[in-house]
Amino acid sequence: MSKIIVIGGREFSLGFRLTGIKELVEIKDNESPDSIAKIFRKVIDQPDSGIIITDEKTASKLDENFRRQIESSVKPIVMVMSLERTHDNLNEMIKSSLGVDLNVLN
Repeated sequence: MSKIIVIGGREFSLGFRLTGIKELVEIKDNESPDSIAKIFRKVIDQPDSGIIITDEKTASKLDENFRRQIESSVKPIVMVMSLERTHDNLNEMIKSSLGVDLNVLN
């Protein structure tokens, strides 16, 4: 069974913890970009990783090429949550990753 894993700062992770998600990787404010990339690689390489959710603050610390690579990943799906992301952007990510158009289901 695939897991949902949250990678991000304490404040970001808290909301997901309250929803019952148990797989959380907390990133400290002073965590180096290399260390964050290693964390992502480790989580991505887990065979049961299904969806990885992170925040813009954490993702912005990653090398641009690596970030593009993980954001275009199909298995696991990596979602970067940001105030700037609109419903349409999220819908397009899901449509390209899963082949499901959420607008059709509504």
